[in-house]
This record gives sequence, structure tokens and C-alpha cells, in this order.
Amino acid sequence: MLPLVLVAQVDETLKRYVKIGSLQSHYSAYGSERAWNNTYYEGLIWPADYLYQDNAVIKRSWMACKDFTDSDGYAWGHYGLYFVLSDAGNSLFPMELYQVAKFMPPTVYVDGVDVNSFYNAEIDSVNPDIESDRIIVNTVNTSMGLTMERRVYAFSQQYHDNYFIKVFTFTNTGNTDWDADIELNADLNDVVIGWGTRYSVSREAGILLDGQQKWGKNSWVTRRGENFSQNYHNPITEADPSPQWLRSVISWYGRSATVFQINNIGGPDYRGNGRLTAPHHAGTVVLHVDESWNNSANDINQPLFWGWHAGDTYPSMGNLSKSDESAMAQLHEMLSGMPHLGLGGAERPDEMAMGDP
Repeated sequence: MLPLVLVAQVDETLKRYVKIGSLQSHYSAYGSERAWNNTYYEGLIWPADYLYQDNAVIKRSWMACKDFTDSDGYAWGHYGLYFVLSDAGNSLFPMELYQVAKFMPPTVYVDGVDVNSFYNAEIDSVNPDIESDRIIVNTVNTSMGLTMERRVYAFSQQYHDNYFIKVFTFTNTGNTDWDADIELNADLNDVVIGWGTRYSVSREAGILLDGQQKWGKNSWVTRRGENFSQNYHNPITEADPSPQWLRSVISWYGRSATVFQINNIGGPDYRGNGRLTAPHHAGTVVLHVDESWNNSANDINQPLFWGWHAGDTYPSMGNLSKSDESAMAQLHEMLSGMPHLGLGGAERPDEMAMGDP
């Protein structure tokens, strides 16, 4: 049983932090995350017991459709939007963000100070009957009338504390703003949704080596799941919990054009004791995608768009004015699997550098 929450507007800058397990991170009310906190790139911290283990840079999120008539009656050939903080109140309308805990953090005093009290405010309610140790619920209305709900499940058990399970539900509510009134009542056509995530892997390597891995310049990517369609009926068991046929993209610290003193894969601290400062492999696994709104069968042809390069080259939505419609058409193509300017395609990018010329 989840808490009774009255759905209403929440501040787009609101965040909730998962502070259990070896993987810890934050989630933002506007529906996606940018790791920059005006000092450093914060988030996806693993292993969280150690300093400078942040691995997040940005998660770019988009949705687009065709033949859309907005609440002002304007007919768009293509319509698209980008989940970015600055668009809150224009195309994004955060409705709720809360965290449910299975238990409260233990009270730990150090020199008379409860070191966990600061994070107790991150927990909105306690429910000992939930399966996971934390659930974060985030709901966002959009100017498309397509409401996104995402639920993030986190665990503290030692064999399950290095991943989050995220469940996204998109509903054509027709609600295009913060109030309860329904502005749209038509079906949506050719809806496409996608994400592009850039990882730093890791902040410590960025500090000790060329200074640029903090924003992911030297991240290389491996894509797996080539034979997913032949294996997706196979169960995932404790004996084989991470089969290579799962649809996934994995980022890791690759070669740099500016660090030439060493082979810098893994981020060795070559001016210190040689310890690898970037053994991290951060990525995304797609477990299930419904075939359609009325068919919950797992679509083996998804995702159409991996967004593995997650760079700064993508169609700009501007301020969502009529003059931006050509970019919205490009966005729809990109999310449909046509690489924008040839970037982020479906081929295996194991040997591709993400940032070096």
C-alpha cells in the first residue's frame, strides 16, 4: 500500500535522493536528471561508501508524435518536447515526487550528531510491506497531454544494491498543465519516446587524469543483446542473473587523445600507486517494452533509439514555437531509429570514442 497523495503541482527543482545500498542517486521532479549541481556532476554514486565515485552526467529524455492538435487548436504535423528543467511550466508540469521507505534509516550518532537525520526529510512515508527498500514515484503532465509516471525501485540487499529498476507508464490523460481540467480528448498518433544517457565513469578518474572525464568525454560504449529475440523467453535465474543476451548499453572509461603517457583504459592513477580509478561500467538494460497501448506483450524490436552517444548534438526544441516544427520532425525521426546526423546509431560502437576528434 502506497501513501495517499493528493496530486498537485510540485516545484520542478524538487529532488529525492536514494541513500541506501552501494548505488545511490537522485531523481528530479521535472521527469529527468542533469547531474550538474553548480559545483560538480553529482549522482549515480557507486560504490557510495567512497569519495568521488559519481558516474552521472545527464539523462536526456524526449517524446514526439505526429498530426497533433494542441490546446489552442493549432495543428502540428510533428510535435515534440524535451524533458529539461527550463521547460517546466511551458511543456512540463511536475505533479508529484515522493519517496516511500520500507524502514527509516537507523539513528547513528557521531560526536552527539545524528548523521542520518539530514536525509530523513527525503522520506515521505514508511510502508514495511513494499517489496523494495525504497520506491520513488514521479508524475509529470506534458503539453502533449501524455502524462508520464515513473517508479524507481531500490534495494539495500548486498546482491541487489547496485541497480535501480525503473517502470515508466505513459497515459494519454489529455491534461496539458497543472490543474485538474482536461484540455485534450483526441488520440495521439505515432508516439515515440526515448532517452539518451551520458555517464562519466568516473568523477575520480576525471579529477586525476585529463580533467575531462568528469563530463564523460572519454566514455566508450558497448552495446549488447544482439540475440535477444532468440532468448527473451528464457528466465533470468540466480544461477545466470546477467545473461549477455539482455538488451543493454554499457559505458566505460576508454582511450583519450590527450592522455598519452599510459594506456588510460580503467583510469589508472599513473602519478600515484597505479590504482584503477575508473573500473566502473555504468549502463542501461531494457527489460520490457509493451508492443502498444493495448498489447502488453514484450516488443522484441524495441528500443528503436538507444541514444548511446548522449552528446550535445540532437534536434533543439527551442521554445516549442511553430518555427521549431522542423526540429520536432527531426526529433521524431531520431526517436524512430534514424540516427541524427549519423550519431547514436544501431551499430555496435565498441571501438568508437565519444568525445575525442
